[in-house]
Amino acid sequence: MFRKTQSRTPTLAAATATAAAFLAFGAGAAFASSVTDGPATRSDVGSFVYDQNGTEIGSWQGMQGRRAILWIGAFDTPGNYLTTVPMRALSVEAGRVVLNEASSRLTTAR
Repeated sequence: MFRKTQSRTPTLAAATATAAAFLAFGAGAAFASSVTDGPATRSDVGSFVYDQNGTEIGSWQGMQGRRAILWIGAFDTPGNYLTTVPMRALSVEAGRVVLNEASSRLTTAR
C-alpha cells in the first residue's frame, strides 16, 4: 500500500514512457521492414502493387502457398480481377511492392 506521501504519478509516467518506447520501436521495425529493398515478404500483404514504370496496377490481397494473390485494377473499374503470381515475381523497391516485367505482361494479357 502507498503511504500518503507517495504518489502514483512517477510510476504511471514511467509505465507510459516504457509503453511509448515499445510502440515506437515496433512501429519503427515495421516501417524499416517495409522500406528496405529486396524480396517481398508476408508483411507486405495489403500493399499496393506497382509495375516497373511506377504505375499502380493493383494490390496484394493475400498468399496461397508460395504464390501471391493480386487484385489487378481498382474496385470501381470494369475488368478488374484476381490473379496469382509466384512470390519471386514480387520485390520491394524504394518501399513499394513491384511486379517484375515478365509477370506484368502476364497480368495485362488477360
